Amino acid sequence: ANATDAAANDDGSAGPADERVALFPRGVRTLTVGDGDFVFSEALANAHHPLSTGKLVATNLDTEEEEVAKYASAGDRLARLRAAGAEVVCGVDATRLGEGPLAGYAPFDRIAFNFPLLPVGRILLNNARGSDVHLENRALLVAFLRSAPALLAKRGMVVIASKDCFPYSWWRIEAMSLWTGGELSLTAVLPWKSTEYPTLYDGPCNVNRDA
Repeated sequence: ANATDAAANDDGSAGPADERVALFPRGVRTLTVGDGDFVFSEALANAHHPLSTGKLVATNLDTEEEEVAKYASAGDRLARLRAAGAEVVCGVDATRLGEGPLAGYAPFDRIAFNFPLLPVGRILLNNARGSDVHLENRALLVAFLRSAPALLAKRGMVVIASKDCFPYSWWRIEAMSLWTGGELSLTAVLPWKSTEYPTLYDGPCNVNRDA
């Protein structure tokens, strides 16, 4: 099934399109942040092929050299993304979107941060352990939500995909807009299967367990 006509049910079968909420409809200008291996960005590019210029900007925190060294398929995937019409920008800090490489960019209709987690290196640097890690991940998301309005279009939407189990459910993402200075408000909390996400990711995604 593709992103325009089906969504996955709990048993993995295809459901009718009218049961799915389209978070990324064709034509919206989308920024992906923290997309470590760029798998989601490539899936979005494929679903919206052919891409119009400027409709997809795919980013992550690593430099391009670090990305290619970390993921064996990264070089080919970045080449495919660029060939499809996406712009790839490495070295983007999700907590400082209005600064650095994205400074001066036109606003986006969607800003997507999927399965946000602090980089392991930063956790080790801060010597975080146990509950401290969870607090730091919550702080990461609050900082992201505070920075997002700098690049978000009027009536735009920030989309965060996260797992629905401990410890991720403990972060209380649904309440975080209350801590971001009032520029954002919660629109909805949607089950994974009720969106086009299952049709974008190839294979199962364990959204209900920590694995």
